[in-house]
Amino acid sequence: MIEEEETKLRKQLIAPNGTILREAPLLIGPKQVSAPLCLGCHLHTAELMPCSRCGWPVCSPACAASRNHLPECTLSSRCRRTKLDPAKLSSSPYMLGCIIVLRALYLKETNAEAWKQLMSLQSHSAARRVMDKHDLDSVNVVAFIRDFLRLRDYDSDLMDEIIGIVDTNAFVVPRMDICAIYHRASMAEHSCLFNTVQTFDEDLVLTLKAVREIKPGEPVTICYTDPLWGTRNRRFHLAETKLFDCLCERCRDPFELGTNLSSLKCSKCAKGSLVNVTPLVEPGKWACVCGHEVTWLEAERVLGKFGERLSKLEDKVGKCEAFIEDCLSAGVRYLFPVMSVTKVQLFYDVLSPYSWFALETICRYRTLWNMSLEMKPALLSAVVSKAGNSPPGLVPNKMKYMCQDLLIGAEYFDVPLKLISDPSTTFFQKGSMRPMRFLTAIYKESPEKLESVSRQLWMRIWSRDEDMVAPESIAAAGKAAGLSDEEVQRYLAATETDAVKEALKDSVAEVLDAGGFGLPFFIVGEGSERKIFFGSDRFPQMAFVMGESWRGPVPLRGREVDGKL
Repeated sequence: MIEEEETKLRKQLIAPNGTILREAPLLIGPKQVSAPLCLGCHLHTAELMPCSRCGWPVCSPACAASRNHLPECTLSSRCRRTKLDPAKLSSSPYMLGCIIVLRALYLKETNAEAWKQLMSLQSHSAARRVMDKHDLDSVNVVAFIRDFLRLRDYDSDLMDEIIGIVDTNAFVVPRMDICAIYHRASMAEHSCLFNTVQTFDEDLVLTLKAVREIKPGEPVTICYTDPLWGTRNRRFHLAETKLFDCLCERCRDPFELGTNLSSLKCSKCAKGSLVNVTPLVEPGKWACVCGHEVTWLEAERVLGKFGERLSKLEDKVGKCEAFIEDCLSAGVRYLFPVMSVTKVQLFYDVLSPYSWFALETICRYRTLWNMSLEMKPALLSAVVSKAGNSPPGLVPNKMKYMCQDLLIGAEYFDVPLKLISDPSTTFFQKGSMRPMRFLTAIYKESPEKLESVSRQLWMRIWSRDEDMVAPESIAAAGKAAGLSDEEVQRYLAATETDAVKEALKDSVAEVLDAGGFGLPFFIVGEGSERKIFFGSDRFPQMAFVMGESWRGPVPLRGREVDGKL
C-alpha cells in the first residue's frame, strides 16, 4: 500500500506549503543521552518523583498511569522485585536511553502491525557492530535491560537491531528532549537541499509540507541533519549516525550555494572568502580567490572557536546581536562573510562555439565566485539580425580568423571543440531554431537540466561534426544527457507550441533590450548595478566588476570541478 501511495505521490505536482502526509508516531522516547524527564508527558520539571510501581521518573500520578509510561513500567516490574533507584538515574545520563528500546519490545508484544512496520526500517546493524558506539550501547542499553532489569528473554541481537533502527530513523522533536519514529516519513530521502519540512503537533503527529514546488517525478526529501550546520559538521553527523557520505550539490560547493555557512572572511583582501576548495576531502585545502591560503588546522581552530561560542549563545535576538558586536569591536581576524550573491545570466545558442567556451568557463567559477548562475537559451540568428550586426560567415577575413581563433580557444578553454566540415550549411541553412526551442522548453520546466543537455548538443555539432537539428538528433542528445524517453518526446512536442516560441522570442528581446548584439551575452547584477558583457573573453572584466579574482579559464586545474569536461 505504501509503495502504491509513493508512486502516486511522485506523479503529482506539489505546490509550496502543500501537505504531503500526516502521520502519528510508531514509537517515542527520550534521546539516548538525556537529563531526567517525566516519562509520561516527556517534560523536564523540578517536580519529578519515582513511579510507585517501577521507580522510573514521572511528574504526577496521572503521568504514572499514562499510556506513554505503560511499556517501561510493565517490563521493568516484570522480573525485578525492587524498584529503580532515582538517585542512580540522576547520576547517569545514559539510563533513559533504554526507554525507547523497552517501548519497542513492548510494541512487539502488543501491536503486531506496528512492530512489523518498525522492523521494516533500515538499521545498518552490520556496519554499526564495528563502531565504538555499538560497544557503548551494549553496556548502557543491552546489558542494562538484560542484567539490571533481568529481561533475559529478549535477544541481544534483537535489541541491537532496534537501537540501529532508532539511530537511523528517529526524528528529534524540537524544543523537547525526545525523539520519535514514523514509518512513512522515514522513507523520505535525505538532501541538504531538502524540499520539505516537518512539524509536530502536541500529540507528536508529524506533518510533512513542501517548502517549494515539487515537480512530478522529483523525490520527496528531508534533511537528516541540521541544515544550519556547515558542510563538515553535516557530513560528519550523517556519516556517524546515518552511515553514509553526503555528496549533494551543496556539500560539493565550497560556498554552499552562496550561503557561505562554512566560509571565513579572508584576512588579506577586502571582499574574498576563505573556503575549503576540496570540501569532500579530509583534510581540506582552505584558500581565497586572491591566492591567500591558511592551513586546515588554522581554519578548524577558528571555526571551532566560533562554533563553541555559538553553541552557548542564548536563543534571543539581543544576545545574537551582542555576539556580533563583540566580534567586531574585538577586531576578530576572521569573520563570517556577508552572504551577498551576484546574479549572472548567460544567454547562449548551441550554434555558437564561443557560447560553449563561455558556459564551461563560468561553470568552473560557480564554486569560486559568489554568484547565482542562470542559463537562458536565445537564438543567435535573431539577435544578430535584429541588432543590425553581420555574422562572421559573411565577412571572409573574419571567417578565416574565426577558424584559427576557435582552435586556439579550444585548447585555451580546455573544450574538445573541432571545426565543422560544412559551416555554410550548418549556419545558414540548418540554423538552430529547433534545438533552441527544445532547450527553451527545458528551461521553462526543468532549468537544472539545461547544462547537461546543452553540452550534449554542443558535443554533437562542435566536437563530432554531427547534425543537431533533426528531431532524432535532438532526442539522442537529450537521452545522452539523462532525459527519459517521455521527457524527450514532451520537450520535442513543446517546440511547436506558442508558449515556447514566445519564450524564445522574449529571450532574444531581453538581450536586445539590454544592449546585446550577439551571443554569448552576460547580464551581471541587477538594477542600477547591472553590467553587460559580450563574448567568451570578458571574464577578467566580469571578475573585476563582481569583486572576484580571475584565475584563468581552468582555475582549479588538476582536480575535478563542476563543468569540467
